[in-house]
Amino acid sequence: MSISTLYGLTAAIWLLSFTAALLGLWWTFRPGQRWRWAALVSSCLALAVSYFGLSRLHLAVSRTTNGRLDWSINSKWFFLVSLMIGAVALILTLWHWRKAGIPAPPEA
Repeated sequence: MSISTLYGLTAAIWLLSFTAALLGLWWTFRPGQRWRWAALVSSCLALAVSYFGLSRLHLAVSRTTNGRLDWSINSKWFFLVSLMIGAVALILTLWHWRKAGIPAPPEA
């Protein structure tokens, strides 16, 4: 597998987690029960994919010139942001769910 394929795969997985986290956050503030279900599923998906990215995908790229570090990118920080946004979306979804008096989903 080439390095550009790894970059593309990591970027696609990160975009999936970030999009799911933002959609979960957006759907949290929409009125209606079906949006709360969508927010719950989306935020849980964001948490799962972000955790996968943090624990399984780790790309660190840096460029040095004449012994001096020019730039460095670590994929961990991208997934950490998605994980935090997904966690906030899940917490807000459950808080809105409880506040509205809608029965919470059954626990596993």
